[in-house]
Amino acid sequence: MIARIFKVAIVAVLLSLSSGCIEGVAIVTLNPDGRGKLEVDLYVQGDELFGGDIGGKKDKEPTLAEKKTSALIRTLTGSPGVAAWKDVKAEWAADGRFHFVGTAYFDRIENLKDKLLVGEYRFSRDNDGVISFVGTRKESGEKKTFPNLADLNEKQLSDFILSERIKYQSAKPIIIAMLTDLKFKTTFRLPGDAVDIKGFKKTSERVVVQDTDGNALLGEYKKIMAQDDAAFKKLYREAKSLDLDETLAAKFDMKPALTIRKAGDDQFDYAKEVKAAIEAYPNLRKQNGLADTVPLPGDGKAVPPKFPGR
Repeated sequence: MIARIFKVAIVAVLLSLSSGCIEGVAIVTLNPDGRGKLEVDLYVQGDELFGGDIGGKKDKEPTLAEKKTSALIRTLTGSPGVAAWKDVKAEWAADGRFHFVGTAYFDRIENLKDKLLVGEYRFSRDNDGVISFVGTRKESGEKKTFPNLADLNEKQLSDFILSERIKYQSAKPIIIAMLTDLKFKTTFRLPGDAVDIKGFKKTSERVVVQDTDGNALLGEYKKIMAQDDAAFKKLYREAKSLDLDETLAAKFDMKPALTIRKAGDDQFDYAKEVKAAIEAYPNLRKQNGLADTVPLPGDGKAVPPKFPGR
């Protein structure tokens, strides 16, 4: 459980490279065919998440401008599933966090991975026009198997709990650093009426919201790990599984789902807006101090980005 707790949706998408405070909002607008756009406004503590080591000689510290440019380039060129960018802005906030704003267009929301959305989502439409929209947890790529709870005697179950406590103590500082003050709110503007809603908060017939709160998850996780063995065993038995990640996922709505009915016309002209965004790339580069050689989605450039200092 400990090894995968970071991989739940609210953590892995944003915190794979660094710890610290993440705060942001996102607005997703979907057309009936699944194409859409994502408007994101994100604050990240430090430049490691988007920028990291920008290379160059170690005896020369990169300037703040170079760090910002490196962070921006890696965001724009390292976000899979984006067909085009527009309205991009990057800056160092007064409190020292990296502030990124932008609109990303996508053909399929399933292909949007890393940094941009909290969690992963699937959009599918059947022959009758009924649309399913489902959220999934981020996974680490490895599927951990657990013993069958029914096959363990009391001593074996106690040993399993102790092993989980040992792992927790080793990972505790990282867990606290990752989850403390994490806040992210995603609003979905749907192409039809939302019904059979689970894990989303409905604000109107065609708008739902998903909030993620790292402090709440951290508090619940601490409470679970502070239980005595008797309470821990009861929790496992009620869950009918030794995989408490699944229990937390259910409690914190990390697997939201809904059905979209009465899908109407497109909410926006996807092809027209993507074309306009790509045509505006020269201005985007100029406003953000990016070289012409920096490839952006859809511009046909094959030259890899050159990061400052390299």
